[in-house]
Amino acid sequence: MKKILQTTFAFMLFITSSVFAQQNLTCALENAIMNARAKNPNYDQQMAEQEKLRAEWKTKYNNSTHAVVTVPVVVHVVWNTAQQNVSDSQIVSQINVLNLDFRRMNSDAVNTPLAFQTIAVDPQIEFCLAQSDPNGNSTNGITRTQTTKTDFGTPLLFSGDTSIWYTSLGGQDPWDTSKYCNIWVCPLGSFLGGLGFWPGGTSLIKGSKDGVLINYNAFGTMGSAVAPYNLGRTTTHEVGHYLNLHHLWGDTNNNSGCTYSDYCNDTPTQVQATQGACPTFPKTDGCTTGGNGITWMDFMDYTNDNCRNMFTADQSARMNICLAGARASLLSSGVCTPTSVNEISFSNDVNVFPNPTSGQFTVGSSQFAINKIEVYNSLGQIVLKQNTNSKQETVNLNAAKGVYSVKIYSGDNSVVKKMIIQ
Repeated sequence: MKKILQTTFAFMLFITSSVFAQQNLTCALENAIMNARAKNPNYDQQMAEQEKLRAEWKTKYNNSTHAVVTVPVVVHVVWNTAQQNVSDSQIVSQINVLNLDFRRMNSDAVNTPLAFQTIAVDPQIEFCLAQSDPNGNSTNGITRTQTTKTDFGTPLLFSGDTSIWYTSLGGQDPWDTSKYCNIWVCPLGSFLGGLGFWPGGTSLIKGSKDGVLINYNAFGTMGSAVAPYNLGRTTTHEVGHYLNLHHLWGDTNNNSGCTYSDYCNDTPTQVQATQGACPTFPKTDGCTTGGNGITWMDFMDYTNDNCRNMFTADQSARMNICLAGARASLLSSGVCTPTSVNEISFSNDVNVFPNPTSGQFTVGSSQFAINKIEVYNSLGQIVLKQNTNSKQETVNLNAAKGVYSVKIYSGDNSVVKKMIIQ
């Protein structure tokens, strides 16, 4: 059992030492924690007590039976140069990565070492760009703001400048944080990759707003994304923080005493972040000295994007308890649905298979003749329409990896099914 000595309410700064060249990563989280401790001598004790209350998920949560949940997202693009004004397609590529990673449908899941495959699970969390804005108007879930600021990250890190969260200061105001997961994509300087807040974590930065920041060149899988952070895993990592996950080494610069924890019993304790290229398995350290070593392939470590490929069962539990508790309002916001038509009574008789697929799939029903099939991407844009009049229809979809919505019509009835291309 890992010792619980670190705060639940914190934030993470995911930093590189050059413009996403292959350099070591470091973290400024401990600076905020030290400030909190300096102001409150009982800080660690109070946080440990709060964490004990959250441990109730151990007896109440069953990962194998809970329903898939969908988190509504709004992406705020705050840009200074044209390159920073990432395209809709780049945004969709990142939403697709989130959907694949948080469903363990990512193609590189096969790279999880055999020794850890039993604890690598599908968290059953999906993401959808909002289709309704805070005023009830139709939206694609994306805002765009041109700014005169060239760097939001360095001023935030070194002087506490929180202008990214304020339209009046050159940033962008968040949408209702109780209804939307706000993601800001913006220039964060040459060494900051992103930031993600746990519920309540904004208390550590005066003037900050709840959500996630991502540097424009570590976002998505195309356009401005630069290797080795061009597979969307910076956002996966930061959204993990947003859903109450900690670093594997306990959010401290040096866990050489092996006393700090991420509060997950199935992630081996480690001394510090694993950085750069993928280590040779198994990798051991001063906290986990033998056996299968540490889980450097976990999304909450710092290895390059192509190394990280899994969440554990305990991490999945923490995230789902967060969505059932502190962030439960996201799931009832009603601002994000695949289409405007709800599933209807015949939905249980309609199947889409195989699922996941490489692009070819079949829509089948045992009782109803299918008249039309439409496929939508994460932006709600139609990418395929096919007419038919049969109980079984084969569809060939030439599209990027990700989660799609398949809308199936039969007479006056319609139903929407999720379909994954991997």
